[in-house]
Amino acid sequence: SGVPGFADGTGTAARFDTPDGITIECNGGLAITEASHRVRRIVFKVKTVGFFQQTVAEVSLLAGNGTGDSIDGTGGVNGTARVFAPCSIQEGKNNVLFWLDRGSGLLRSIPIGVAGSIVVQTPLAFPVTPPSTTFGLAGGFAEGLLVDSVNNQILRF
Repeated sequence: SGVPGFADGTGTAARFDTPDGITIECNGGLAITEASHRVRRIVFKVKTVGFFQQTVAEVSLLAGNGTGDSIDGTGGVNGTARVFAPCSIQEGKNNVLFWLDRGSGLLRSIPIGVAGSIVVQTPLAFPVTPPSTTFGLAGGFAEGLLVDSVNNQILRF
């Protein structure tokens, strides 16, 4: 809608608060990170209205509640998982979304489209220095790469 805030919903009823990362999922959906401590998802669905079909965008929460913290747990609206300024989201192998929690330096993940999905920390061989580190993330079906510009390193996960 262009109006800042947090609201899941269809079309312009949805609101985003400081979105700063986006990726296209293999199934055609979009995953978005928000600096306001949330990971969201947009799924496009075809609806029939009278004789016409139209595509609508449905926005839903994957993880986080607006409070910055890196806590593993269940995702979704009533979930226990917390994220801390997530960024650099990508889809990796086995339909799993990966992102970096900028505030803690942890690489996190959640399966796409699995009810009651669990957000977990993904181990890295080297620590990433938060906060204010410039990151880049490249996902793939076999592995992913994380760029840590402060420590001048590229990490594999």
